[in-house]
Amino acid sequence: MYKQVKLSKERIQKLERIGSDWRRRDTAWDEMYQKLVRFKDAYGHYDVPTK
Repeated sequence: MYKQVKLSKERIQKLERIGSDWRRRDTAWDEMYQKLVRFKDAYGHYDVPTK
């Protein structure tokens, strides 16, 4: 599990002013999830090789 850290609104605004993309993590997760779904559809299991 990831440690959930809460930032103040001021810190969030500062990060956004310099271009922080809060959706990037969600986008990367969604892309990997879709790859996993396609793998399962193709091979019938979730045992993805590590190499």
